[in-house]
Amino acid sequence: MKSPCSPQSPVVLWLLPLIVSLYSFLWANVFSISAQNPSIYSSARTTDQQWQPHRNYARSWKRLRVLTWNVENLFDTLHDDGFHDEEFLPLSQRKWTSPRYWRKQGAIARTLVAAADLQPIDLIGLCEIENDSVIHHLCRRTRLARLGYEYLVTHSRDQRGVDVALLYQPFTLSLISHQALRVPFDSLHERPTRDILHATFRAPRGDTLDVFLAHFPSRLGGAAHSSPYRERAANLIAHTADSLLHLRLHPHLIALGDFNDEPSDPSIARVLSPYLYALTPHATPYPGPSSQEPSRKPKASRSIDTNATTTVHAKTPESFDNSSVMGTYFFRHQWGRIDQILVSHNFITEERPTSPPHDTRYAAKKNQFLTRPSCDVRIFAPSFLLECSKSGELHPHRTYLGTYYHGGISDHLPLFADFWY
Repeated sequence: MKSPCSPQSPVVLWLLPLIVSLYSFLWANVFSISAQNPSIYSSARTTDQQWQPHRNYARSWKRLRVLTWNVENLFDTLHDDGFHDEEFLPLSQRKWTSPRYWRKQGAIARTLVAAADLQPIDLIGLCEIENDSVIHHLCRRTRLARLGYEYLVTHSRDQRGVDVALLYQPFTLSLISHQALRVPFDSLHERPTRDILHATFRAPRGDTLDVFLAHFPSRLGGAAHSSPYRERAANLIAHTADSLLHLRLHPHLIALGDFNDEPSDPSIARVLSPYLYALTPHATPYPGPSSQEPSRKPKASRSIDTNATTTVHAKTPESFDNSSVMGTYFFRHQWGRIDQILVSHNFITEERPTSPPHDTRYAAKKNQFLTRPSCDVRIFAPSFLLECSKSGELHPHRTYLGTYYHGGISDHLPLFADFWY
């Protein structure tokens, strides 16, 4: 006897075409409707704003951070023929050994990473570096290696072999050209000074950005006596800037470095001011007391047996306050602002918006870059770059005190400025 559900059953043979017809009807009508109208069946409806990511991109400001720092004699441990670098050798009085060298390299890299705020600094100007080797080590053999920096180094005729180096992010700034500007000097009565590095970049949105990195002659012999040497170096930048202002339709110029002059001194106030605006007078300490990282603990208290220093007092992170930091260099109990960032006047917006740079009301500004000196120019002064003297004064934690190894990073603090585009 046959089962009613067997393949040969008339009931099955009758129902099979009916099921196929019903499935075809549902596929052609119901499923096609749901495919054409996904919003009817989905609660996660895509909005117009989400569907147009290019409009979001245009409405958000992007940051270009520029930093300058004198890193206090970043020498390697090898002698360079033709230069007086004997004091920075392992057997010299300073005892500049490989462990000390690599400790300083690591500390510089950590500082630059800390000053980046989660986004790599786009342009870094370093002063008092010896040669290409020390910058190669910094960019390729420290934690900066993962950030992909490219670099430019001058080869000056400075007797100590001191040069300047420019680190840049190739993902943000595309290098077009670079040259070393040699400062003229009287070979019979003067020593050669450091060259000025002039680099031209393609900015993120296609405009041209000209950068000058300088380390002006020191104040040896007194500020008034040595001022003409710094004015001569400033005139070289001014002359080049004047040519660029006539050559380019919308020039964007940045000058940075250790100028060994205050913004009120002649080299800046008289020579450079017609072409460049000094941002340094607006700089304030960063981070503020409320945003200090609790993990950054100052070095333990200790006494240093030398006439040039006083006892270093430890400070807890909760009590640390850098509001007394009024410059990047501390000399004779006074803060100085000799490290400079200057920009062409088209960087500065006449309107000083109180809203954050990401406010969409300012997205249509005609300027390629926007900076607000009152809040975009900062002195990077975390606790690990500072120490406290016996009299209670904060000052940079130096690498050397005379010929005594003090174990710090630099006698200068970094200065940085943010530009928005």
